[in-house]
Amino acid sequence: MTLTAEDHVLCSRRNQLRRQLRKIRVWLKNPPVGATPKDIAFEKKIYGKLYRELDRLEWLWKLI
Repeated sequence: MTLTAEDHVLCSRRNQLRRQLRKIRVWLKNPPVGATPKDIAFEKKIYGKLYRELDRLEWLWKLI
């Protein structure tokens, strides 16, 4: 299967989101010493946004 330019962009974005989510997940499991509850809430918010975007891209990928 050959990827078109659009497929390549979609795949790249999915991989980038997976890396970002993995990084945030590790941070949330073991936050740094100076992290405040406000920092943790912000990271959870970002994680949720990125997770929803990844879910949407996964859904689009299945349609291809």
